[in-house]
Amino acid sequence: MHEPAASYEARWAECAGIERGNDAFWLAVELIYQRTRSNGAGAAGNPLIPGLEDRQHFIDNCAASNPSVQQAVISQAHKASQDGITATPTLVIKDKKSGRSIKLQGAPDGDVLLSAMDWLASTRDR
Repeated sequence: MHEPAASYEARWAECAGIERGNDAFWLAVELIYQRTRSNGAGAAGNPLIPGLEDRQHFIDNCAASNPSVQQAVISQAHKASQDGITATPTLVIKDKKSGRSIKLQGAPDGDVLLSAMDWLASTRDR
């Protein structure tokens, strides 16, 4: 993982989710991927989340200093390492009914995501 930028960006997305829920979390993730420079350089400043401009400083402060968010990201990174995840981004899609999962390395487009979900659903009954 590209430190310290990767951990900060993960905390920033988590804090956006804390502030306004799942939609804000996923929007933060999208903004991070759009703005992140290569080789661990991170984004050029914190992106502004549309509709959350008035809460931006709370999100930034949370990412910088919230101990529970810091611990959550450390735990997630540790689990990712144990699960053999070595590339960013990596997405793991898990079917809760069957317990099967698929790991997608790189930034998958919508067609890849749908294909992965279709594959998981088609193997559920086997």
